[in-house]
Amino acid sequence: MEKKFICFIHIERAGGTTLHHLINYNYPFYVTLKPWYFWSNEEGNYLKKGELNCLKKILPILPGIGGHTTRTYANYESVIDKSIFYFTFLRNPVYRYISHFNYQRQVIGIEWEIEDFLNESKFNNYQVVRLAGEEDLEKARFVLEEKIDFVGLTERFDESLLLLKNKLNDKDFQINYERKNVTKEKKRTLHFEDLYEELQTKIKENNKLDIELYEYVVDKVYSRYKAEYPGNLQDDLNSFKEINKDFKYIKNKKIALKVYRNFTKYVIQPIVHEFCTQ
Repeated sequence: MEKKFICFIHIERAGGTTLHHLINYNYPFYVTLKPWYFWSNEEGNYLKKGELNCLKKILPILPGIGGHTTRTYANYESVIDKSIFYFTFLRNPVYRYISHFNYQRQVIGIEWEIEDFLNESKFNNYQVVRLAGEEDLEKARFVLEEKIDFVGLTERFDESLLLLKNKLNDKDFQINYERKNVTKEKKRTLHFEDLYEELQTKIKENNKLDIELYEYVVDKVYSRYKAEYPGNLQDDLNSFKEINKDFKYIKNKKIALKVYRNFTKYVIQPIVHEFCTQ
C-alpha cells in the first residue's frame, strides 16, 4: 500500500512541536514549515499551492509537511500526486488561549498585559479560524468531518497517538517521542484559575466557538475513533506509557534530522517562499 502524503495542521500551543519531531523521525524528509507570517491566522497567511509545488520539485521524495501555515482549503491536492492525510490536534480552548498568552510574553518577548491580550481579536476562536479560515463554527465542523482525517486531543496526547497510528494505517509508524517546546514555569506565568471572574468570563466569551468545537470533537469525533480502535485501547495505552517513559531518540539520527531541518528552514524554504508564491 502506498503511503499517503502527510499534512499536519499545527495549531499554536497544542503539542505540535513534539509531533513535528515524532513525524520527522518516522519520515526523515518531512518538512516542518517555517512560520513566515508572524500572525499566522490572518487572511492569506498560509502556504500556497505554488510554494508546495516548488518544494516538491526541489525535494521529490517529500513525504509530507506540517506547520502553522498549512490549510485544508489551499488546494494542495492539485500539486500532490497521491492522497493527502490531513490531521491536527486541538486543545482545551481556555488553556490553549492562556498558554498562547504566556508563550508570547515569556518566549517571544511581547510585553502583553492580559487585558490587552483579551482585547486583541486576532486571538479569538483561534482553532476555529485555523480550520475554517474565519470565525465560522459550522464551517470548522465541516472541515473536521470532511477534510481532516484525524483530530487528536492535546490533553489525551498518548491516547491520541495510538488512535492516530490506527487511522494512518501504517504499521511502521512509531509513536514513541520526547516531549518538546514545553514552556517552563516562571514567576510571570499566568494561570486561568488565578484570574478574576470577569476576566475568566471574557476569555470564555472570546473562545465561545472554540469551546463548542472542542466539545463537539470530544463527544462526536474523538469518541468515534475510540470505538473504531481494534483491541483494548486502555491496555495499549498503559503499555505505551510505560515504554515511552524513558524513551530517547537515537542520537546520531537525531543530529542528522536537526541538520536537515535547519537546511530546509534556512536554505530551501526561503527560496521557495521568495520565488514560488502563486
